[in-house]
Amino acid sequence: MDLNKKKIQRHLSGFFAGRKIHFLKETDSTNTYAADLLRKGAQEGDIVIADCQTHGRGRMERAWYSPSGKNIFTSIILKPVLHPSSASQITLTAGVAVTEVISEFCDGKVTVKWPNDVLIGGKKVCGILSEMKTRDDKI
Repeated sequence: MDLNKKKIQRHLSGFFAGRKIHFLKETDSTNTYAADLLRKGAQEGDIVIADCQTHGRGRMERAWYSPSGKNIFTSIILKPVLHPSSASQITLTAGVAVTEVISEFCDGKVTVKWPNDVLIGGKKVCGILSEMKTRDDKI
């Protein structure tokens, strides 16, 4: 894995996301791994980064091709104070945020294909999959 844990932690220093980063050579799915961490008491802002996913997935349980050394597969644990009916705002906000960040580094036209894909010059470069667990009326 070419990702440098210390460098990423240094850049995230002071932010709530990234106080704890779990680097994995391979996992079935970063979302599945993050959900398991959450059940074991993980904190909001914990991040899972994997070089490869063996069972990555997209919306509607579609398979997500996740080869080693080609992409960044990441999940962030969030514990928003939102009613579950408002949770879709997380995916939409993440799409806009990713688009804005990539636009700073990319000359191509960066757009969002609603609700969860980021495109550069019409080609998909990012998919955002939000999943939630609820108890009563709380996420």
